Amino acid sequence: MGASQQEAEAILERKVKLIEKAHRDEAVGDNYVKLLLAGRANAYAGDAVMSDTLFTGLAATLLYGIPLADVVPWQLLFRTEYPSLEEFLRGVLIDIEPVAPEEVAPALETVEGTLQFVFSPDFWETAARQIPNKAVYGKSRYDLSYFDPAAVRDFLRSTAIAVMKRGTSHSGSKEKMRSLADALGVDEAVAEDIFNRAALLSALREQGGLVGYTWVGVTQLTGGRVRFRAYDGSEVEVQVDHVVDALVGAYVGLSRVGLCSVTPSDYSKAPPLRYDPEAARYAIDWLLSLFTRGFRDRLPATALAAANYQTAAERGKTVTPLAEAYALPASQAARLEAAAEGVVRRLKPDVGPYELNLYKAAVRALYGELFSPHRWGAEAQRSMTRDELKRYWVGRWAGAGLDAGVLDALFEAVYPAAQALGDARWSERLLELRRRLRLRG
Repeated sequence: MGASQQEAEAILERKVKLIEKAHRDEAVGDNYVKLLLAGRANAYAGDAVMSDTLFTGLAATLLYGIPLADVVPWQLLFRTEYPSLEEFLRGVLIDIEPVAPEEVAPALETVEGTLQFVFSPDFWETAARQIPNKAVYGKSRYDLSYFDPAAVRDFLRSTAIAVMKRGTSHSGSKEKMRSLADALGVDEAVAEDIFNRAALLSALREQGGLVGYTWVGVTQLTGGRVRFRAYDGSEVEVQVDHVVDALVGAYVGLSRVGLCSVTPSDYSKAPPLRYDPEAARYAIDWLLSLFTRGFRDRLPATALAAANYQTAAERGKTVTPLAEAYALPASQAARLEAAAEGVVRRLKPDVGPYELNLYKAAVRALYGELFSPHRWGAEAQRSMTRDELKRYWVGRWAGAGLDAGVLDALFEAVYPAAQALGDARWSERLLELRRRLRLRG
């Protein structure tokens, strides 16, 4: 059997599995119930995602002058509506529309508004004076300014956060963070600080015991002592008396001048968080509950969204239109992998299967970062110039142990093909979106 035939059969098998597990009416019902129960049983998971996202976003506001509404992971509020009977018969199972954070809380659209909404007057006025100003080329210090280049801003507001939230290992997250910073000309101290603060905030869920940041059965009450693995690989322990310490506090050996602030020694004298008398709670708690509730409520809707925009007759077919659309990226990735294998075997005839698969994984990652519709975390890569992207990609995978020379040649060989396939994918995506709009009337 030829390679093309094997590829075709593998893709057909994926289509059939997708239909059986997600598109059939029975599968949609089963998945809805499973996700509904999972959301209730694992409420902590949703809380953890949203609390980490909120606090990491606030750190970006305080340290880099980025409004909370611009922090991509925080843009997770959606409005879900069930269809009318007419829409349902046309194949619409659910309507999911994103809601901008500033629609719910207009203050989040600006840095000053974010600070005034979340923090008490005394704290936010002090914090505002320490936030970096807009950079002037050739005059401003890097650590005391923020920047216009889209890729750098996207790195700070999205990609760096995603690296920490999606990383599978300490070394993998560090290497990707370092490679991104190097490609963009960002001081590694910035990458290190983001890494350490994100690691501290994640550890804070399971240690410390801060009021409003504690989960029964999960958090160990340690009197504010929090242990985590820092960017340099060392195991450190710090004292966290308030979440503000984790957001901007200065820690010896971890923090850099210009990337931290002096925090109060006694928070009881000047509470830093704003209490909202109308909501009878702190504003930060209201924000967290709003987005956590939205996260939980839309989880079961994922089952409907997976089979959305297909009529009952289409959902009963052997191969559905949606399965065809979902199969396109797999087909394109297979073509890129075949091209990559040819380049690698030409340059390294004795390459082993494990190493060859790593090169293929690198190519798949490049294609995904550039063209996946699930773009959170790839904003910086998509804003990079071609040279920046190449430097990042070669550096990242060379750090994983692959040959930099082979990676350089591989990028030159597959990048044009990836661009062409990506353009074709977006054309198909536009056709699918137009089809959905017609179904929605």
